[in-house]
Amino acid sequence: MRILILNSESETSAQWARALGARGHSVSVCCIAEDAMQMLRNECFDLLIFDILVGEGSGLGVALLAEFHQPNCAAMLVSNFVPAFQQELFSRLSRLKVVIGRGSPVEDLVMFAESCVDEDARISLGAA
Repeated sequence: MRILILNSESETSAQWARALGARGHSVSVCCIAEDAMQMLRNECFDLLIFDILVGEGSGLGVALLAEFHQPNCAAMLVSNFVPAFQQELFSRLSRLKVVIGRGSPVEDLVMFAESCVDEDARISLGAA
């Protein structure tokens, strides 16, 4: 599976990338929304893992662009908070499959990442 991670915390992103790579997935990491948008325009991905805010950019904007350029790319939101408009996120982002807290164990992130591409179920866990 090809995965794009958009996250401003490079150490956390590297930890996620190592865990996903150890399971045989090809992982690209961006810490700037514009870079992620460019990658989505030029490369194919099966999954976008993103946070709502990434530095001064919008992870939500990147997820919306992914829906346009890659309608089969699933999305997974990892955030420090679960927004009050979470249900609206699921309705606006048809490929959003999972919302988990940033404090979730890496093993859980990997499990959800692998399952959300195959499953059509939408899962929401509270932010840690």
